Amino acid sequence: YRADQGEIPVGSYKNVNISNITARGADTTGCSISGIPGHPVENISLSNIHISFKGGRRDKNYSMLVPELETHYPESTMFGSLPASAFYIRHAKNIDLDQIHLYYDNPDTRAALVCDDVENLRLQRTFVCSNSQPDYLFRLINCTNVTVSECANNSVMDALVRLDGAGSEGVRVYNNHGKFASEIALGEDVDKNAVQGKEK
Repeated sequence: YRADQGEIPVGSYKNVNISNITARGADTTGCSISGIPGHPVENISLSNIHISFKGGRRDKNYSMLVPELETHYPESTMFGSLPASAFYIRHAKNIDLDQIHLYYDNPDTRAALVCDDVENLRLQRTFVCSNSQPDYLFRLINCTNVTVSECANNSVMDALVRLDGAGSEGVRVYNNHGKFASEIALGEDVDKNAVQGKEK
């Protein structure tokens, strides 16, 4: 923003389809898909994505407090190193991730995916990770209408999905496979009815 330009209305970002991508040597920043409060990005689809990350972040208590920076120029590094090793999604609606394959050169203890304030999220056949060592693969914070199915991991962890936030609801987790003690773990502030379906 320039001081002399006056008030500018909030724009929109929607209807994006990205597929058939292979990336190697991705750094520890992670990838962000982020709107701003009250103005979500919408209708984003990622499919058949293969990313090899350098990894190496080892702090299991990594902060979930990511600044909004609503008036900053949007750049991939604007938030610094993200709390997710692969994808950080915030203020978003209608997100579809299918066949996302992640690999790490060095162990990384951050969740592969962190979603905060996301409505209508579908993860399927995704996130087959190697050399990643988080307590859980996906962390969902105040997310609604979520489906996680046919996902897998090959490192031992406590849970496939960690669910946090009193606003969480409509979460379905089923037909997943991997080395996790349980498919889903609930934070203390989550209503037990937020999980609508769960099966091995």
